Amino acid sequence: MRRLFDRANKLRCASHRTLVTLEMKMDILWWLRFLDVFNGSMHMIDGRAGTSVTIDACKTAAGAFYEGSIVYTPWSNDTSNLPINYLEVLALEPAITQWAHIFANKKVFVHSDNMAACSIINKGSCRDPVVMSSLRRVFWLSAIFNFRLKAVFYKGTSNVLADSVSRLHERNGVERLMFHMNNAGYCFV
Repeated sequence: MRRLFDRANKLRCASHRTLVTLEMKMDILWWLRFLDVFNGSMHMIDGRAGTSVTIDACKTAAGAFYEGSIVYTPWSNDTSNLPINYLEVLALEPAITQWAHIFANKKVFVHSDNMAACSIINKGSCRDPVVMSSLRRVFWLSAIFNFRLKAVFYKGTSNVLADSVSRLHERNGVERLMFHMNNAGYCFV
């Protein structure tokens, strides 16, 4: 709703009009779709400690790691030209799509080694339409499965598992991932 509020705040008078942009329409459609499926009640978010997922991206692909499971997503040609900050945000969608049902009614801490990506995820907003479209899908799943996302900065030297997943395409990529998983106490299957 941020775009709608920002546009309304720029109007000098309540009777003034403004154009509704495509992005504003997409935000309104998100809420209309949600009202169709929302039954008016939600489970309480689990009060215990949350769960964590790590994400990372490079210019070729995205990777995510959650409790021994991985998601590897190669970029399409139109996506790979985006700045790395945006690619890091886009790494979240495949992870959430894969594990949303597991995250139901929980707090989910998204660990990323990119501060700008953490900020975009926490704000839930970005000027880039590709990133914003991805965020809408992420927050749709968050609303449907009733989990709360909080992005947390994670030093790059600590983000070795998601980094290894995002680089599976590189020579020795699988071996590097196996090495880091074994060091972290996970069995590579």
